[in-house]
Amino acid sequence: MFGLFKKKKKNVKYRDNDELDAYVQYSDFTDVFKVAEKMNDDIGVTPALKEKLKGKLKNEEGYEYRPYHCSEGNLTIGVGRNLESKGLNVAEIDFMFENDIADVFLDLDRELPHWKYEPFNIRLVLCDMCFNLGIKGLTKFKKFLEAVEDADYEEAALELKKSKYFTQVPNRAKRNIKLVLSVI
Repeated sequence: MFGLFKKKKKNVKYRDNDELDAYVQYSDFTDVFKVAEKMNDDIGVTPALKEKLKGKLKNEEGYEYRPYHCSEGNLTIGVGRNLESKGLNVAEIDFMFENDIADVFLDLDRELPHWKYEPFNIRLVLCDMCFNLGIKGLTKFKKFLEAVEDADYEEAALELKKSKYFTQVPNRAKRNIKLVLSVI
């Protein structure tokens, strides 16, 4: 609608030796230009604009699953999310947290299927340790896990106390030991 009130620009043709030809590959933008021609009377945010922007940004920024340092040296993730200046909002943190907890349950089901039959506090400790150490880290606690499977919770608590885990995160380990001993 508002496009009717704007003066239309004349089509400008660039000379073959124009600087822009060196930087712009028209084949990459052909689709974008076609959409722009069709939507010239739209205003504001439209579904077409949003979809084209998503595609363009993924192409320009990349799609990174792990943090990296951008060309300016900022810690970045995803599609150009600058973690240092923008960070994460509460909804994003909660979403990732829910996904991480779901991963804990899946990992435990896959690697330690007996875990779900343990007493509540033991399940809580196994989940906490899996979240903290990852399933690969948790499965290295062979003696602890054997003691849990044998329902020898005193031995399980002792194995936690003797571990490197106890020296690395002593307060957390003490809380987990207390939970293990609470089922006796």
